[in-house]
Amino acid sequence: ATIPLVYFLGARAFGKSVGLLSALLLSVNPLHTFHSHYPYRDVPLVFFLTLTVLFCLHIAQRPTWWNIAGGSLLGLISAAVKPAGLVSFIPLFCAALIGLLRSRKWHTLLLMAVMFALAMLLMHYFRLSFLITQHGNLLYFAYYYVTALATNILSGLQTSLLLQEYWLGYPLLVTFLAGLLLAFWRRTDQDLVLLSFFLPAFLLSAAYRYLDERFLVFLLPVALTLAGRLFVDLDRLLARRTAGRFLVIAAALALLTQGATQSWWQGLLLALPDTLTLSEKWLKAHLPRDTSIAMQGG
Repeated sequence: ATIPLVYFLGARAFGKSVGLLSALLLSVNPLHTFHSHYPYRDVPLVFFLTLTVLFCLHIAQRPTWWNIAGGSLLGLISAAVKPAGLVSFIPLFCAALIGLLRSRKWHTLLLMAVMFALAMLLMHYFRLSFLITQHGNLLYFAYYYVTALATNILSGLQTSLLLQEYWLGYPLLVTFLAGLLLAFWRRTDQDLVLLSFFLPAFLLSAAYRYLDERFLVFLLPVALTLAGRLFVDLDRLLARRTAGRFLVIAAALALLTQGATQSWWQGLLLALPDTLTLSEKWLKAHLPRDTSIAMQGG
């Protein structure tokens, strides 16, 4: 269900070609396809975060109260699925700020700032921490992650890059980096919204002390959207150069082929029976039915 959302995300941000390529890249991405096999919270989190970022693009263009309320509700759902979903409120705030500044609705911007300050005070005063499972209130939660970020950021970033290299490979990592640099260079409203999500989310995942690849899945929709935009922009830039366009198309096809091959191999391995199942079949075939067996797994 996330794949069509990524199409709409890319199409809304940069055009239908970017949406199509980004959705194709996600559909064969080995990190996403592998963890879609398991009933963790991470895959639903990816879905709701992608939907929230898509709403943020709407808010940046039309900062109506209905859009802001809808995006905030989706942000709350993301945070309810997993506390890391709280990061969605950064692009929501950024999108509302961009939209209100562009439309020059100063009174609305001032009202939103006052309401945001009041909401923070109320959440702190009444300790409305139903989304924060391990901490007493929102401010302490923020303090915890700032201190964790300061402590774990260097080792966390290194671990994150190593995990991404293992699961995605250097070609896609280089594409991610180039897409980020292009977004920094262009700095359109859409770029700013996507960057306001990706950079805090990346630092948040790196700050987590027990980081594994599951905590990187929610970065993929925005990262692949920026990667798809890079390929489409290069194709347009080299529109009159056949050799250049051929190289761009070949590189995109190579990434799709690499991801599809890796995902196919993972699917094949996951389809094989595990050792516990094989042991159970062997025991049933070779031992009497009334025999009691104790098995211990490590």
